[in-house]
Amino acid sequence: MKKVIFLSVVFLCMFQSFSYAQQFSDLPYGHWAYDGVSSMSTEGIIAGYPDNTFKPSELVTREQFAKIMVLALKQELNYPGTPSFRDVSKTNWSYGYVETAKKYLSGYETGNENYFKPAESPTRLDVAIALIKALGYENQNHTNDISIFKDYTQIPQEQRKYVAIAVEKNIMKGYEDNTFRPQGKLNRAEAATLIYRLIAKNSSDPIEQEETPNATDNPIIKSIPYNVSCMLKNPKTSVIYILSKENKVLEALDYDKKQTIGTLTFDKMSERMDINKEGTEIYVTLLDKEHQYVWNEEEQTGTIAIIDTKTLKIKSYITLTIDPFDVAVGDNGYIYISGGSDQHTDMVSYSISNKSEVSRTGIYQKSYTKYNQALKRVYTLAPGLSPEDIRAYNVANGIFTDPVYPGGYDSPYHGDYEMNHNFKLDPKGNIILTYSGEVFGCKQLAGDDMKYIGKLDKDFDDVVFDNEGKFIYAISGKEVYAYDSSNFNKISTCGMLEDGRLVVYGDDAIIVLNSKNSLELIKIADDKLVQNTYPLSEDEKAILQAINASVMHAQNEDVQGSADDLSNKYTYEELQQQISAMQYLFENYDISYKLVDAKIISIEDDTAIVDITYEFKKIAGEYPFENNRTKLRQTMCKENGKWKFWDSEILESEAIQ
Repeated sequence: MKKVIFLSVVFLCMFQSFSYAQQFSDLPYGHWAYDGVSSMSTEGIIAGYPDNTFKPSELVTREQFAKIMVLALKQELNYPGTPSFRDVSKTNWSYGYVETAKKYLSGYETGNENYFKPAESPTRLDVAIALIKALGYENQNHTNDISIFKDYTQIPQEQRKYVAIAVEKNIMKGYEDNTFRPQGKLNRAEAATLIYRLIAKNSSDPIEQEETPNATDNPIIKSIPYNVSCMLKNPKTSVIYILSKENKVLEALDYDKKQTIGTLTFDKMSERMDINKEGTEIYVTLLDKEHQYVWNEEEQTGTIAIIDTKTLKIKSYITLTIDPFDVAVGDNGYIYISGGSDQHTDMVSYSISNKSEVSRTGIYQKSYTKYNQALKRVYTLAPGLSPEDIRAYNVANGIFTDPVYPGGYDSPYHGDYEMNHNFKLDPKGNIILTYSGEVFGCKQLAGDDMKYIGKLDKDFDDVVFDNEGKFIYAISGKEVYAYDSSNFNKISTCGMLEDGRLVVYGDDAIIVLNSKNSLELIKIADDKLVQNTYPLSEDEKAILQAINASVMHAQNEDVQGSADDLSNKYTYEELQQQISAMQYLFENYDISYKLVDAKIISIEDDTAIVDITYEFKKIAGEYPFENNRTKLRQTMCKENGKWKFWDSEILESEAIQ
């Protein structure tokens, strides 16, 4: 059966390995601008920074854009004896580029002087004019009416033709809100991609939109260059906030535009955060030192940073008399902070307006904390407590009010159900969902509260509800699962690039932070998850070529059903359909086999492991084996840049008719 095992990975690279090569640490394979930036970098037209980053969201300057255009168009540099612009002297590094590009990237006249404003960013109107002039289109007739843009009156009359031609030729286009935004600025990724397409089209075909696409087949939003401790979404916008305790940084990222819109660095470790229901303020716990199992409460300190979401700047601080772990934003201007140290510690409430402590009660250290707006109640779960348990605290205006249970009350179960360390509340405050998949009800009366009402079919790494609380989206390994929250039935499933870590819900999509620190967007249509498609990596293509070459050699080039053309993108369903339709005939033994399932377990460094299930059937001859279904675990290794077969083992085998 050696030949059968040898052929068992023919379709290995049809499935996802996703060990993408990347030139810049902040521009991974799959980023919408990857091709353009990589190509332009290879050509020497653009360059990154010494720390191996490209900074794609950083705005490009006018002198940088002039250089990119001149190099892309391969124009000879012009060094006139007298500078054309007062602010670009002959000693300026960009002098030759600016003077060469002035034919299409003009300056500004102020009084009797001309200025180029080299350090400013080019506007979208600047870019439209420069491209149309550089392409020689400025004298062409056009039929496009730019009054389709709501802000077209912001474009000077004499410059509207450039925008009209750019839009008509699909060189540029407007936004989904029917604006053109002529004064909008260009970032480095947009500029590089625009000029890359300019070269690729050779000025003869329409150039596609250079901006970050709002709707794209590419699911990767961004690669995050630091360890993420917490992630949440603004309830009113398409912005997600990413917090790193280790790197002491908060990043705001618009997932629709796939752009970072701001970062904030702290001078202390930033561990957990919450956002108010209006989406205007974020509250971040800042640690003076790592949590301690024993730390006298009188000596504990910490801080809450209150951050304006519009500016991503710190508005104020609240100085704490407790080492903070988690924070939950309540009603009427109060927040609730669980302690992170000293085992049996406190949960403390603070007034946001006067920055003072209001009330406190006992709690176990490092308890995850959520506020239920419907019931005016704080729920907590302590992952360090054994057995893990949920606890509830009734509050009013920052005061722990329950006269019967002044220190809160536990769920009626103690070790009966797994909790798996964390939990989420649905938006309407009806249910508690633990990461073990156990579901508990939230009720007004303490005797009815936190009672078991059901279970999902597995535990999860993270879970989130939609805005109405109708659906549950949970991540486990490389899979995403959608459930109906009314009956906990599974609705749909889809795969991801890597193992998921954190998830937030956006409008008609979920955003997952995976184990490779990339953000992947998964769309939702008709209440079901939409499977993303992924391009083959360079390793996958190399594996495919090596396997096909070996198979052809082993079978004297007489293997039927070639799988040569796999450079397109496939969904899991399409791959399964294609695989199920392929059958191979071994001439020597008159045996057919069908590959019915294949799943990559891992690709790390130079080793690939894949589980493959086949159905083998004897057609004729004396080959001694029964018709069977066999599941193999196959290993491949890369040696000297080439993928080779290494080892395999049979995991399961059963006879079939």
